[in-house]
Amino acid sequence: MSQLVDQQRNRSEHVPALDGWRGLAVTVVLLGHFCLDRRFWYVSTLGVELFFVLSGRLMADILFVRQMSLPMFFARRFTRVYPALVVFILVMGPLWWATSHESTMSAAILALTLTINYAIFYGFPFTIFDHIWSLCVEEHSYLLLGLVAFTFRNSSRVAAASAVLLIGSAAMINGIIRLDVFGYNTAPTIWRTDVAMAPIFISAAFFMLSSLDDARNYWKWLTPLAAMGAVLTWFSGPNAAVYYGCSIIFLAIAVTGVDRSVLPFRAILESRTLRFLGQCSFSIYLWQEFFYKLNVGVLPPVILLFAAICCGVAGYYVIERPLRLALNSMFFRPTNAPAVSG
Repeated sequence: MSQLVDQQRNRSEHVPALDGWRGLAVTVVLLGHFCLDRRFWYVSTLGVELFFVLSGRLMADILFVRQMSLPMFFARRFTRVYPALVVFILVMGPLWWATSHESTMSAAILALTLTINYAIFYGFPFTIFDHIWSLCVEEHSYLLLGLVAFTFRNSSRVAAASAVLLIGSAAMINGIIRLDVFGYNTAPTIWRTDVAMAPIFISAAFFMLSSLDDARNYWKWLTPLAAMGAVLTWFSGPNAAVYYGCSIIFLAIAVTGVDRSVLPFRAILESRTLRFLGQCSFSIYLWQEFFYKLNVGVLPPVILLFAAICCGVAGYYVIERPLRLALNSMFFRPTNAPAVSG
C-alpha cells in the first residue's frame, strides 16, 4: 500500500514533459491558423485536441488521485482562467470594432458566460471571440468531472474511472453519429461540449487507471507510437470514426504515458522552447486570435505569427500571471502540496 501511495505522490509532482506537451499544443494551433489550415485537415483543431487530453490527465490527477476539495478546485480554475479572459474581452472587443466595424457585444456576453460554442452551432456568426469555444468545453467538462468526483469520492478508483470513461465514450459516439450519419459540419459539431468533452474524459479515465499500474516498460514505446497513430488517423480522411474517434484514443494513450516514454520522445517535450511556450500557452491562445483574423493578405503570415506570439507572451507576464498570483495570494493559504501544471 505504501508503495502505491509513493507512486501516486511521485506522479503528482511537476512533470516537465507536460509543459512541453502544452507548448506543442499551442504551436500546432498557431501553425494551423497562420499557415497549415489552408492545406491540411483542421491542423489547429488537432492542437486543441492536444490541449484537451492534457486537461483530462491533469484534472484526473487533481480530482481523483489527489482528491482536491471541490471549492478549492473551482476557485483555482476561476483564478486561472477568468481574469485573463475578462481583460482580453475588454481590450479586444473595442479594438476589433474599431478595425472591422463589427459589433462584439453579444459575442462578448456569450464568451464571458462560456456559451459561445453552442451559440455558434445554432447559427451565431463567427467573431473575434469564437476561439473561446475550447474554453467553454473545458470549463463545462470540469463541472461535470467535479460532479463525478463528488459522487464517487468514497468509491474505488476503478469505479470512478469507469464512469468517466463511459461519459467520454458516449460523447465520442455522439460526435461520430452527428458527423458520419447526420452529416453536420465538422467545426461547429466538434465545438459542442457534449461532443468535444470526449478527449478530456477519455484521457482522464486512462490516467486514473494507469495510476494503479506504474509499470514503465510498455509505456516507453507505446506513448510515441500512440502519438504517431493520432497524427495518421487525424489526417486519414473524412471518416469521423477514424479521424475523431481513433485519434482521440491515441492521444489519450500518448499523454497518459508521456512521463514514462522513451527518452528521445520525452526530451523533445522537455526542451526549453516548448516548455516556455507551454508556460505562456493560455495567453498566447487568447491573444493570437486578433492576428489570425487579420490574416487576410495585409501582412505576411510570418509577421502576424511573430506578433501573435509576442503579444501572448506579454499577456502572460503583464496580465495573466500577475492577476492569478494576486488572487491566489488573497484567497488561498500557501501549502506544501506539490505543484501540478494546469
